[in-house]
Amino acid sequence: MGNAAEKIQIEKIYYLENLNQLEAMSSRLRHRLIEQLTYTPKNTAQLARAIDVTRPKAYYHIKVLEGNGLVKPAYNKLVNGILEKYYISRAHFFSYDKLAEYANAHPEDITYNKRFTQASNDFLSCVLDVSYRKIRTLDDEQGSDNFVFNFGVHLTDEQINVVVEKMGELANQIREIHAGNVEREDYLQLPYFKTILVNLPLKSPVDEAPNL
Repeated sequence: MGNAAEKIQIEKIYYLENLNQLEAMSSRLRHRLIEQLTYTPKNTAQLARAIDVTRPKAYYHIKVLEGNGLVKPAYNKLVNGILEKYYISRAHFFSYDKLAEYANAHPEDITYNKRFTQASNDFLSCVLDVSYRKIRTLDDEQGSDNFVFNFGVHLTDEQINVVVEKMGELANQIREIHAGNVEREDYLQLPYFKTILVNLPLKSPVDEAPNL
């Protein structure tokens, strides 16, 4: 039985290797479980309380994540005479960049691209949901460095291509900064910022929030 007090080392970033992993993470409930396990190991009872679901439901989804290599057992610990298994996330951050690269390089793989598009859209929805909940808990001091740009506009195909290209350039710049920082010994002590770049083609602006 491992020492529950010892610090569990996990990967700083893990690049998803297959669509099953992406699909497993593209559930709001499982996304919240991973969020709970990023820094502190928890057992299924603790997870069930944290996200307000039944313990059997938490257990089922933890096993899905474990089966896809996204969480792992951290240690076992006796709790009220019962040997409980504690889980930890595989990594602090997850990326589906490699899956996107394959999709872009193989447009002829229709089945793969269809699954990837659906799973990545669901994953994005989960990320936005988690970010929204975190934003609502920020106090004035924590939110002082926020930058929000929410703007809907009608564009030509050429203009859309320009916007997407510029967003891609910014995304690559952020990745390069991240790649340099991840080698620092104090990486996990640096302030954590979440950057989300979304370009959504909407059928109608009627239900959209106003421009900010």
